[in-house]
Amino acid sequence: MRLNRVIAGLVAAVAVAAMAGCSPNGSVAATYDGQVLTEQRLTELTSVLDETKADSQIADTRSFVLVNEIGGTVITAAFKSLGVTVTDDDRTQWWNGNMSPGTAVYAMWSDPRIHSVMAGYIDRQLVSTLAQSGAFDSNTFMAGLATVTVKLNPRYGTWEPDYLAPSTAVTAGSAGGPLAMPMTFTVPQ
Repeated sequence: MRLNRVIAGLVAAVAVAAMAGCSPNGSVAATYDGQVLTEQRLTELTSVLDETKADSQIADTRSFVLVNEIGGTVITAAFKSLGVTVTDDDRTQWWNGNMSPGTAVYAMWSDPRIHSVMAGYIDRQLVSTLAQSGAFDSNTFMAGLATVTVKLNPRYGTWEPDYLAPSTAVTAGSAGGPLAMPMTFTVPQ
């Protein structure tokens, strides 16, 4: 009887640890492409974005950071499968052509504290543009997306590769405005 209690206690402890996140103390928000996004780093990025987003209409900055920090890495892998390299010069050209100078949103691209998040955001926009124009082989691109394993802390749901976003962001929808996330990629067949 005592052994059953010990076993039950151990099972409960393991279940609680698993529910707390990707590590026993829940300090990992996500792992992807060999990288670890800690809860602390996610909070830092979210705080900076909260400071700078001003008129951007980003409703959920934490989801925005997750979507674009991870999504940018996944997209980079898919671009590599197509033989495409996107540089910061390419991103700057897109940003300058699509955002209004003099706004708080415009200044976000040049903030080094959130550079990786904004690069991921721009990469998502570039994929949308290229996909709509039929500029790349969709099967190769989708296969490239699948080369990156993404594991989220369960509090953020699961990674939804068809949306390049956590399930919690997909079900919550998206804010409008200049930094609205495209919620799905319709790739031409």
